[in-house]
Amino acid sequence: KELCLNSSSISSFREFGISLKHLKILRLENSNVFDLDGIGVLQGLRELYLGFNCIENLTPLALHDNLVKFDIQSNNIGDMNQIDQLGTCFLLKELVLRENPICTVDRYRQAVCYHIKSLKMLDEIEVDQQDRLPFDLSFLGQL
Repeated sequence: KELCLNSSSISSFREFGISLKHLKILRLENSNVFDLDGIGVLQGLRELYLGFNCIENLTPLALHDNLVKFDIQSNNIGDMNQIDQLGTCFLLKELVLRENPICTVDRYRQAVCYHIKSLKMLDEIEVDQQDRLPFDLSFLGQL
């Protein structure tokens, strides 16, 4: 099942209720989404497209076991702790974060790949050995 609601207005993911719990792909780009509260009812999601919204907090996505692809381009993700939440999505292979404040930090790709070990693609560029190089973990405390 796929649902495309780009350029709509959704005040809460709770509006979906349990009737869409088997939804696999959700597109809500440019939809004035501020909060992911209630997204837990959509545990079957494999792909989630939330680009061009106003999201800062990714905590509600923690432990979303089926999420494989997540596009959160052009939002307000500025804290590496939010990326750490995505590290609990163990099947996450593709992540688009570009045009978020977090992208300006030094060693951005290495830091994201450190937190999300399962990633194969970041910002539509394949994760390579350079992205997996170890770095001073004290650096993460500064993000």
